[in-house]
Amino acid sequence: MDTFFFDLKLDQAAVFVGALALLAGFALLAAPGACRAFIPGIGRHPPTAWTLTAIDLLWVAWMVNNTSLGRFDALKPGLYLITPLCFFLVIRFVDELLGARAIGGLLLLMANPILNAARWLDTDWRFVMTVLAYLWAIAGIALTLSPYLWRRWTAPLLATDARARAVGALKLIAALGFFALARWVY
Repeated sequence: MDTFFFDLKLDQAAVFVGALALLAGFALLAAPGACRAFIPGIGRHPPTAWTLTAIDLLWVAWMVNNTSLGRFDALKPGLYLITPLCFFLVIRFVDELLGARAIGGLLLLMANPILNAARWLDTDWRFVMTVLAYLWAIAGIALTLSPYLWRRWTAPLLATDARARAVGALKLIAALGFFALARWVY
């Protein structure tokens, strides 16, 4: 059984990734100063950290609930108690740079459905999404283990308003590329 919300197709994944790039690109182009102030501080921003942590934990709980665990299937009803308890424990005891860690967890989780969708597609263009998913997984592992890397990675990209706008323009170009792949290749 697939452990994602639905049977994701690679064209849908490309549209989703393109939409994320489009939103980020427009934000960086329209309000580079606000983005420069907000993005590096995500690691210590409690509302963002708590929201992303809740998304991560709910996604993992959903995956565990829909995965065959063999003789441990009887423990699945305990997820309804364990998930909120884990959320409380995480926000209470792992609050240092929790936003960056939660982004890392989300990157790890998002790689799985993309890799599942690209697995059986018969085109070499599937490797665009596969490489992206593996880069997300590597970045997710790095952020989960070393969340201070978030500022180190974002600081050079957002050093000035002009550079933030350039990154936004590159994201818009990437979004168009993902939309093109979804429309004409996948």
